[in-house]
Amino acid sequence: MFSWGLIEVDPGNYNWRDTDKMVRVMQKDRVAVLTTLWPFADWDQETCHGDQPKAKPTFPELGDSLYAPCDIGAYTAWLEATVERYDGDGLNDMPGLEYPMRHWEVANEPEMQKPGLTFFQEDSAAYLDLLRESYKAIKAADPLSVVLLGGQAGMFDSMVEYWEPILQEAHEFFDVGNIHSIRSSNTFFSAEYRAFLDRHGHQEKPFWVTEALIGESSLQGGSEEELAQIAFTGSVVSFVNGAEVVIIAGAVYDRPKIPQNVSETWETVISTIGNFESVTGLAENSTRFDMPNGATVYAIWAGAGLPADVTGTVLTRLYDGSEATLDASLVAAEVPTFVLIN
Repeated sequence: MFSWGLIEVDPGNYNWRDTDKMVRVMQKDRVAVLTTLWPFADWDQETCHGDQPKAKPTFPELGDSLYAPCDIGAYTAWLEATVERYDGDGLNDMPGLEYPMRHWEVANEPEMQKPGLTFFQEDSAAYLDLLRESYKAIKAADPLSVVLLGGQAGMFDSMVEYWEPILQEAHEFFDVGNIHSIRSSNTFFSAEYRAFLDRHGHQEKPFWVTEALIGESSLQGGSEEELAQIAFTGSVVSFVNGAEVVIIAGAVYDRPKIPQNVSETWETVISTIGNFESVTGLAENSTRFDMPNGATVYAIWAGAGLPADVTGTVLTRLYDGSEATLDASLVAAEVPTFVLIN
């Protein structure tokens, strides 16, 4: 995450040391980056929000005043400078930048305003204004940039009510929708969110699931193996429902927060269909992925077999990564299974 007040500690003075260090680490690992932009600086907040209630922020480094910027000009100047530094166009770029950073998320879960879980302290109208000004600044610095909404925390009533007026007015101020599922939905709210976007006139806008976390509360009486299988079925169904990208929450470099068997299933999904070109839902428990190398991968579960026109020897890969070679006619998926053709 990039926070205004951590980079511009004093008005007009930018310190890129920490963000540059972060970018170098990720680029060394060739990691694609979606950057969350936090619009808070203590010195700015004090000028017009100093007498307003303080928050108990989830991330203390953001400060305890989480309102929209007072000096929108100073904020957008910082934003343009930030995007310019990491866009890879050769103008005022970070020294040693290896590839562009083009994906930017404007704040995060602004509707979350509970004690101990607060990311923004204003209403939908304030976030819409923030989104509008942020979008214009980002695009001014890098016309090729991709701007995501601040991730919607889920599809529960209070969240929908917050985001509805934003989606009604934000047609020209974002490129990609953004939904989170934190131990909440076995299909990561993908169908519900696609319908939500469509209902407000965003049929042409893609969406990402930028936080998909599977944890113990997802069990609902099931086994740990069933929990791991959600990583397989949830991601496959999300892609069928139109998600372009699913980002795993909790899989941080040195402090993973997800169970080992769930992590192993994610690895299987990523290594098998992580770069698919197209996806086709065949049935509720059967999906076809076409891969860049011309291969086809079927994702099947709940007893599904292969289409009748698939014949010969195939490679099966279960959700846990175990593999076997079978005749296509013998394949019946008692557990979530990938079947690799050619």
